[in-house]
Amino acid sequence: MATVRGVVETDRPGLRVVITDDWNPDRYVHFAIVQAGFRAQELADIEPACAAIAEPFARGAQRLLHVRIHQSYLKDSNALNRARFETIARPCLEAVVPVETVLVTREHTLRLMRGEADVTTLWPVKANGRLADLLQRGFPGKEPPITAVVVDAEVLDQMSRAYAALEAETRQRLAALGAPAHTVAEGIAATRRIIPFPKDE
Repeated sequence: MATVRGVVETDRPGLRVVITDDWNPDRYVHFAIVQAGFRAQELADIEPACAAIAEPFARGAQRLLHVRIHQSYLKDSNALNRARFETIARPCLEAVVPVETVLVTREHTLRLMRGEADVTTLWPVKANGRLADLLQRGFPGKEPPITAVVVDAEVLDQMSRAYAALEAETRQRLAALGAPAHTVAEGIAATRRIIPFPKDE
């Protein structure tokens, strides 16, 4: 949480953008925003291009935009990150002029972005045998650390490539199980049945 708090609690006036692309980074960032005293703003206060993927917050002269690439509550969210990034997040980022943009992500995703890891390593090797499988499910490995990186044009391109690789691997694994992935629109509708995000205009 220290990394996340460091990103959120920066005492800098103006608009800052914090991007998250997975469940844990998304939740930790949201909790840190609330704990730091930021208050949610009305949908009308957000740049229209960001309404489908971001939430605006403010604390005095500071404004913070939480861009949520991760589609919450879906098992196939990794299959949607690329499309959500390219069709919703990028237009949002191009429409705002922040003083700083930071990506909060899992360390293994950052390694994938930088070409330091293969996408298949993000899935645990399937246990051999029923008992081993039950133990693996009951006692999953330690979650990878959460890290943060300042976003520039190079990082945006790295994100695009990493999400494309994640999508291809996820769709291949889903197809092997006979479970097709959602489209972006279907994913948004599925999440809205659980929580009101993105909010209706």
